[in-house]
Amino acid sequence: MHFPSLIEKKRDGQALTTKEINNLVEDFVVGDLPDYQMSALAMAVFFRGMTSAETHHLTEAMMQSGRVLRYPEGSPPKIDKHSTGGVGDKVSLVLAPLLACDEVWVPMISDRGLGITGGTLDKLESIPGFNVNLDEKRALKQLEKIGVFMIGQTEDICPADKKLYALRDVTGTVPSQPLIVASIMSKKLAENLDRLVLDVKFGSGAFMKTKEEAEQLAKAMTSVGESMKVKTSSLLSPMDEPLGRNVGNALEIAECIEILQGGGPPPCKISTHSAISSALPTARPSGSSIGLRRYDIFTFIDSPTLFIALASFCASSFVFMNAPLPNFTSSTSRSRFSASFLLMMLATMSGCDGTVPVTSRSA
Repeated sequence: MHFPSLIEKKRDGQALTTKEINNLVEDFVVGDLPDYQMSALAMAVFFRGMTSAETHHLTEAMMQSGRVLRYPEGSPPKIDKHSTGGVGDKVSLVLAPLLACDEVWVPMISDRGLGITGGTLDKLESIPGFNVNLDEKRALKQLEKIGVFMIGQTEDICPADKKLYALRDVTGTVPSQPLIVASIMSKKLAENLDRLVLDVKFGSGAFMKTKEEAEQLAKAMTSVGESMKVKTSSLLSPMDEPLGRNVGNALEIAECIEILQGGGPPPCKISTHSAISSALPTARPSGSSIGLRRYDIFTFIDSPTLFIALASFCASSFVFMNAPLPNFTSSTSRSRFSASFLLMMLATMSGCDGTVPVTSRSA
């Protein structure tokens, strides 16, 4: 296949066929399509977009570029939540152990930071000794033991996305809606889920700047998920100010621990409440030992059970639990601001600042 012709075709606004998309992805994974040509294609997609059919086929091709997780017969429902990214967004780190406490499995393949937003993996790795690089066998064993894993992409899960994700971050194509959809949904569909909740952020601290853009993205991802037999729902969350009090990987982990111990800022709890209300059915099976309901969420967050679940999760990921988090000066903490004329700038500024290793800053 002549790759420059396909780049030109997309540059001119034409739709790529399923076969062309499959060949592009396959050749990119094995190295026959060089990075500079895939970068050019990504930029063409950024400016010209993709049809819903193209986006679906790109997602499916990227998912099928690697392995799809398989689970034992009769295992609990598999549920995951994904956020499109926002400054100070740490909800997944609270939500995962909460869901695992309710007799469901949470197989979460997470991302690194992209653009100004911090990634779940980067935050987890600020915990001394935390291992996000479990292979599939060890991840599934952990899932059976404690009901949750949070790992990065392995070499054989969505390798096409792993390569393209790295290119997008350095080529100015992060905000492309079709590429966002394909990246997120290929990984989530490779988890072989029963239910998926999408938290789509919009505002100055997110990739989608307007609610209208967020609605379009949510609709596109939901369409792809439902078309591939995964029950998919979405939330729209404003991100014109940091979520919670702190920005920065280790600082956000500390805030998550505070929440799991019954404290923490209310906005994080509210976001967690919204996500779990979408993730769990309103009625649980009879005989459920916990049987969370929507009205139980805040009570359960305030219980010690969640912190115990987090400790089990960390121990299963080979964390040295007695190792302290790094010390930080007060200047690294981002307070929430109420002055509306500042908020539009602060989320973006805080995100850029939060990508700098906080241990290198002076007081």
